[in-house]
Amino acid sequence: MSNRFYLACFRDNVGSSVGWQGYHYSAITRTLKVFGAKMTHQFSNVSVGEIEELVINAKLKEATWRA
Repeated sequence: MSNRFYLACFRDNVGSSVGWQGYHYSAITRTLKVFGAKMTHQFSNVSVGEIEELVINAKLKEATWRA
């Protein structure tokens, strides 16, 4: 992940939904937000070809996260 910023924002258990909400990509700012059940993953400097790989990566990180 060269020249890319990654941030995972953890969600609290109050009012959080179960399962994946999806993702949002902005072509103008080249940012990707993947909304999960436990956290929101934010990536910057993302090209369109990287979206699928980063969504899978975020799902794997959330599945292996211990809370």
